[in-house]
Amino acid sequence: MLCDRTMTRPLIFAFLVLAVLTSGCDPTDPVSVDAAVEAAVDAEPNPFDHPARVLRVIDGDTLEVNFQGVELTVRFLGIDTPELGPPVEPWAAEAKLETTVNATPASMVGLEFDDEACAIIPFPSSCFDGFDRMLAYIRTAQGYDLNAMLLAGGFATVFEWEDFDRKADYLAIQAQAQSEGVGIWGP
Repeated sequence: MLCDRTMTRPLIFAFLVLAVLTSGCDPTDPVSVDAAVEAAVDAEPNPFDHPARVLRVIDGDTLEVNFQGVELTVRFLGIDTPELGPPVEPWAAEAKLETTVNATPASMVGLEFDDEACAIIPFPSSCFDGFDRMLAYIRTAQGYDLNAMLLAGGFATVFEWEDFDRKADYLAIQAQAQSEGVGIWGP
């Protein structure tokens, strides 16, 4: 059984062998090696520079997350989705659903910033909006820019009056969604 697992995960196995050899464990003991393999296989991968666990989806462009042990409300940088109200704006529920599908509660997302100082505690006040929400781009577990996905699906618009690093890209994505008539840009 151990051989089958290590054949499909050679890097994990190499790491575990090194860990076992340097930890003083008996590498010939199949129980300790098997337990180590199980722990490594079950461990959640972390592909993000700044990982955060989603606690709750508030609306299409706002999440509650646990980031570095701190619970924060995060507002998606550079975009705006329709409001859930009151009154409820058209496409608000669809925008929240799209965000929920791509950043489900308890899942991991990556926070990305124009200013890397936003990832360092204490967080600078410049990393927050007027409602005390941290501003960040959101990277999904599949590696996609969720802010851009919402724009492409017609669930959001670009904050055109603000300056941010991805503004030109986001405006191009929004223009494409407009020309295709998707989401809020539809008939």
